[in-house]
Amino acid sequence: MRQASIHTLFWGACVLLLLSACEQAEPPAEETATDEAAPEAVSDCQLTMGWDPWEPYHYMTPKGEVDGLDVELVRAAAERMDCELDFVQDDFLTLLDGLRAGEIDLIPGATHTEARAQFAHFSDPYRVEYFTIWIRTDDQELLEGKDLTSLLESGRRVGFTEGFIYGSEVESLMADPEHEVLLRGARIGDLNLLRLIDHDIDAMIEDPYVATSIQRRLGFGEQVVRLEHELGRGDVHLMFSQSSVDEPLVERFNDVLAELEEDGTQDEIAARYQKP
Repeated sequence: MRQASIHTLFWGACVLLLLSACEQAEPPAEETATDEAAPEAVSDCQLTMGWDPWEPYHYMTPKGEVDGLDVELVRAAAERMDCELDFVQDDFLTLLDGLRAGEIDLIPGATHTEARAQFAHFSDPYRVEYFTIWIRTDDQELLEGKDLTSLLESGRRVGFTEGFIYGSEVESLMADPEHEVLLRGARIGDLNLLRLIDHDIDAMIEDPYVATSIQRRLGFGEQVVRLEHELGRGDVHLMFSQSSVDEPLVERFNDVLAELEEDGTQDEIAARYQKP
């Protein structure tokens, strides 16, 4: 009996030693967990901004990056709100269709209208814009002092960008069949300048910032001048899709836009784009 007890104890001790060795061979659970990379945080605010070539407000740099006065402002606001921002380029009318369908979340530089308010939320105004009339330098002596009405009444063809809101004066002239044939629409502003240089139109309506940027980029700076007459001065807003953006997010944007104005960030951005 004594020998059997010793034998049993011997094998029992071996089993305990083996179990102990097995337990030590397995790495602690905590060490395994620390070897795995922590998952990256995903922002719950992701927005797609639509933009059309309209330098200096939004344009593509030679490095293939979207930039511009409005782009910088929206980026600054999105960063403070911890929102991820993507960009989609197209002409303005196509972007409006995308906003209506919820495929585009926001478009900058928009004028408030009742028709657009049926499918869009509008931010508080963040800048003022106006348009001027541009003619060939060779026609300056002949057309100096003219306004849009007198240009059309004298048979001059005037180019504009489709989808833009130019104010009541232009809208009433567009609605007049007598003048409608002389008002020529284009999908982008660059095309109007090229048509003006080629004598396909006699004048064009454009934002002074934009017209000066196009002239500089296309090399027509001395061939085009502007008339003094102003059109459509009014507030500019960010326009958000009602199909993809809720009103609380628009209110967050309003709060941040106010902060950017109060702390001088908006002025710093605007100062980088000199007004002609």
